[in-house]
Amino acid sequence: AWNRLLGDVKRRVLSQTAAERPLALVYVHRAGSRLLPERLIELIRIPHEHLVPVFFVISDVLTSIV
Repeated sequence: AWNRLLGDVKRRVLSQTAAERPLALVYVHRAGSRLLPERLIELIRIPHEHLVPVFFVISDVLTSIV
């Protein structure tokens, strides 16, 4: 599943069509989950190398309920 995700991100970032190429990548990480820095670097490297902005969000779903 991880390699499929990386492949999809790479395909979209390298796409020549505006409909597929992302304006930015937003990575949302659940606050209670363990963060694997090497995986995060692997994911962020793809858009960063192609000048696609990356936003990293740590979210706690339980505190976001209003």
